[in-house]
Amino acid sequence: MAEQAATAASSVDSANASRAVSVDTADSLPENSSIRSDRKPCATVLDLPADVLLLIFNDVFKAAGPPRRRQDVENSYGITLAPWLSSDDPNPQHPSPECLASVSPAWREAMSNSSHFWTRFVIWVGRDPTPLSRIHQHLAWSRNHPLEIYIVRRFDPSMEDPTEKAQVNAAIEALLPSVKRWRVLCMKLLHSSSLPLPHIDLVGCAEQLKTLILDFVVDDSINSTEGTAPLTGEFYTPVMEQLSIGGVAFNNSYKRFLPLFAMPPKIIILSITDYDSRNAVFSLADLLTCFRSCPDLSRLQLNNLHLDCSYGGPPIYTSKPPFWQGNVDFIDMDGAVIAEYGRLLGYPVVDYTSYTRCTAPSPAGAALVEAHHITMVEIDTPAALIHFFAADPQDLHCGDAWFTNCDGLTADVLRKLAQPIPAQSEVEVDDDDWLCPILQGLTIEGCKNFRSSDLRAMLEARRVCHEATGFALNGDQEFVVSSVSYLEVRGCCELEPGDKEWLHANVSTVVWDGWVGGTEHSLQVLPIQAGST
Repeated sequence: MAEQAATAASSVDSANASRAVSVDTADSLPENSSIRSDRKPCATVLDLPADVLLLIFNDVFKAAGPPRRRQDVENSYGITLAPWLSSDDPNPQHPSPECLASVSPAWREAMSNSSHFWTRFVIWVGRDPTPLSRIHQHLAWSRNHPLEIYIVRRFDPSMEDPTEKAQVNAAIEALLPSVKRWRVLCMKLLHSSSLPLPHIDLVGCAEQLKTLILDFVVDDSINSTEGTAPLTGEFYTPVMEQLSIGGVAFNNSYKRFLPLFAMPPKIIILSITDYDSRNAVFSLADLLTCFRSCPDLSRLQLNNLHLDCSYGGPPIYTSKPPFWQGNVDFIDMDGAVIAEYGRLLGYPVVDYTSYTRCTAPSPAGAALVEAHHITMVEIDTPAALIHFFAADPQDLHCGDAWFTNCDGLTADVLRKLAQPIPAQSEVEVDDDDWLCPILQGLTIEGCKNFRSSDLRAMLEARRVCHEATGFALNGDQEFVVSSVSYLEVRGCCELEPGDKEWLHANVSTVVWDGWVGGTEHSLQVLPIQAGST
């Protein structure tokens, strides 16, 4: 960013340089020449007065833009500081006020008079931590503006840091007096035990806090029935919309204090990460009960949680009328937990569900939450993949599926999707029932265990059946199965010429690596994107 400031100020130096050239030319003129002038020293950007510096800095910040929170379908739980923060770069060139203020005392002094530069800042821990004096400066110079605070560990290959927790505690102690102004508190540390706990380390009225991210690399926190930190006070977050937190921290900061302190009532996105078998028993039923006070919760991520499913009572929610419509991401979760999750929620129909490195549901044939869009990532076995994809053979909801790096997507799985469900199936179905009958969109990336002919055969069989009904729509009396209208395949297998010809003539839109075609597109070659095969 200092380079941007220097560029913005280059016109000043250029003007001075031009003037210097003119003066050199004037030296060769007669002494009585009217255009002769005395030589004057060139000014540099370091010599500019404070008001001019502020004009330049304002232009730089306007051009660079503020930090952006990137949230997408695949991952909307963490915060990516872009383009101005890279935690693996010890000297990041980002539009942070420190990049400019550190150039010279004059620049820091000039910037200290404009509070809008200091409303968002990064506090580094680990190597070369941000001094506490600098934190106090930022807080003072930001006046009464809302704050976006990022506490980030500098990149270090070491997986141990005995000083991290002390550094974080000191930073939080300096920040707590300004808790009313917090709008974002995002922490990305090495150890989970270094993170502050709501109601214990984080207390006060955070009336403007919308985003709280407490992320870590190494989960070294252990939850037990003894030695739990005592309650310090309420961490009041009436407008919080996004929370990312470890499983032990969630148990000790939120579940533990119910109903004394309810969950944040406006929460929309919640991610809970890591709770392994070393910890005291954590019931899935208890976890889901925590969300009763969160009517706006629409996106839940459960990541590597070892949860107890021994509760055998009735569902704790009902889907008639719909009570739970939250989309859910399961990451490294046991299939038994996934199946019980659906049962406890009354099997709601949601917009989106994803499964990443999850094991097959248990017992076999267990029903799951149904979704309009299903994503599967690194599902290794055909049994798990077909269950996540088509837990209910008569599901009339899933219209779009996305497979990424799934070894379980095999030719045999595609054959199951290319014909009605066999009569010997344990599930009571009609003779003409198909798996995922309304599937219309299919995206496959990095799946290596099928050929283009296997995929074409599946698509062709479904289209032939759909055509036989006059291309009946879901809801029509004649409807049996839909044909796929959108297909995208990247980094999987070679597209054989015959299959390419059929896809181009029978599927509305096809993208296969660098080729795009289909009935709505002319044959053309697309540029290969970075990272694609």
